[in-house]
Amino acid sequence: MSTIVLAVSLRPSEACPLVQEALCGPGAPVGLVSCVPDGTDRLRIEFAPDVTPIELFLRIIDVELHRFGGSRTVEPIGELPIDVLAAIAARGLMTPDLTAGRVLETYMDAP
Repeated sequence: MSTIVLAVSLRPSEACPLVQEALCGPGAPVGLVSCVPDGTDRLRIEFAPDVTPIELFLRIIDVELHRFGGSRTVEPIGELPIDVLAAIAARGLMTPDLTAGRVLETYMDAP
C-alpha cells in the first residue's frame, strides 16, 4: 500500500484542532494513516489514496474551514508517483481517460 503525505496549512490557525478532530476522530476515513500537528496552523496528513481518495480529505477540511471563512494550502511532502498525479488530475478535470500513459513527463528522461 503506497501512501501520500500532505502538509496542509490552515487559516485561521484556530481551525487546526477542529480539522484534526474531524479527520482523526470517530468516523475517520479508513485510508488515514496519520494526522499530526506540524506547528500551530499546519497538519501533516498521511493516507492511502487506493483506499480513500484525496478529495474526501480536502472536502472534510473545507467543511471545517467554512465555519471560520478560512482557507487552506496543500503541499505534498515527497514526490508523488506519476500514476497518482494522473489520477488526481483526471478526477479534478473530470477526464477519466487521463492516465499516466498520457502524461508527457512519463516519456522524458530524468535529469
